[in-house]
Amino acid sequence: MARVKKSLNKEERAKIKKVLLKKAAKYEHRLVEINETIRKEKTEEAADRSCIRGNTHLADCTNVCSVLGNSEQVRDNQIDCIKKINAALIAVDSDPNFGICQECGDLIELKCLLERPFAKFCVACASEKEERKKSLSGGSRSFMPKYSNKNSVAFPH
Repeated sequence: MARVKKSLNKEERAKIKKVLLKKAAKYEHRLVEINETIRKEKTEEAADRSCIRGNTHLADCTNVCSVLGNSEQVRDNQIDCIKKINAALIAVDSDPNFGICQECGDLIELKCLLERPFAKFCVACASEKEERKKSLSGGSRSFMPKYSNKNSVAFPH
């Protein structure tokens, strides 16, 4: 019977660390760009608010506020990814269980860790968790009823 490998070797950990460092640099660079965009959007929002006192259309201001909110959400997502990457950078060097599925205890495939170095589950367990999540939520994300009137639009379930 073949013995199942239960840990990453030094070369694999070094390869993952290299990927993590590249990802961290990419995300941090993108974060600088997003913060600059937010700064510009806030300046535009302030200018639009001062124009509202004149005859500027409310939709123009609402659009700027919406764009600003989207940029801030993207920034927050970038920050979350950077935190995950930093945690993985620490773990790849210090945690002997790094790369081990937290559900079944098997080694997560190297190609999966290179793509998503902060993965906590192997493909099989992640898929199973996703299926359970879908079944608990009813499997359907549609909230629109299906209409029987032939003149009305039917929304898919």
